[in-house]
Amino acid sequence: MAKPAQAQPLVGAHMSIAGGVYRAFARAEDAGADCMQVFLKSNVQWRFPAVSDEDVNLFKSEQKQTGIKIVIAHACYLVNPASPDRALVLKSVDDLQKESALAAAYRIKWLVLHPGNHLGQGTPKALPQVASVLADVLRSTPKTGILVETTSGAGTAVGSRLSEVADIIRMAGGGARLGVCLDTAHLFAAGYDLATQAGYESFKAELAARRLTRRVKAIHVNDSKGALASRVDRHDHIGKGRIGREGFARIMRDADFALIPKILETPKGMCGRRSCDRVNISLLRRLAGE
Repeated sequence: MAKPAQAQPLVGAHMSIAGGVYRAFARAEDAGADCMQVFLKSNVQWRFPAVSDEDVNLFKSEQKQTGIKIVIAHACYLVNPASPDRALVLKSVDDLQKESALAAAYRIKWLVLHPGNHLGQGTPKALPQVASVLADVLRSTPKTGILVETTSGAGTAVGSRLSEVADIIRMAGGGARLGVCLDTAHLFAAGYDLATQAGYESFKAELAARRLTRRVKAIHVNDSKGALASRVDRHDHIGKGRIGREGFARIMRDADFALIPKILETPKGMCGRRSCDRVNISLLRRLAGE
């Protein structure tokens, strides 16, 4: 039975790094966040910007000043360790090594990774390939850990089933620097019914059976515009989609996730007179106490 989480759960959002990674802290603070997720470079380019000691020092200074407790990085969207294209896989390894090193410079503990798309070679062949990439990256970058994000299963995406995520982690060595990032919209679109009590209990039971509960280090809290098992990856504001307020109340009050940072990837903009991030963060905190 789920128990109430801590009075002040860790809730934040993915923040823009326009003007410098350190500028994300002020944006998170304005939204009322106490944790956040960022890209460390363009999410649609292989190119890495030059990063100086001053950039790193500004990052650390802003984090201290704003009091944002936890920062998680998200890997570039071009990375595809499941691809049958060997050149792309090697480029993905190189990118992940550089992003992991950059995260370490910023003292960011975790890098979230989409496990990729098999593009026709099939999931059974893709999973050990993804695991091999993760093992290579972890060997060459001894500080930053990698969180395998659950996917919606759209197209040829791997990682939509908890069994696949567990297999990747096991085949990559199962070390302490391998973890899981749950995405609620992806889980729902993949067929995990987070909207009902029975569905949530079934999901939690499988998470435990796969020995993944303690590996969950971040949760992307996104409502789903797509229907259950639709494989449609479209995020909605909390309580406005198919998962609904009750579904997120269960997540926010789950003792297993009490200390886990919960990161919004919901649409940006204004919701009435307040930013949508602030509205969603406030709602999630209220749901944690209901």
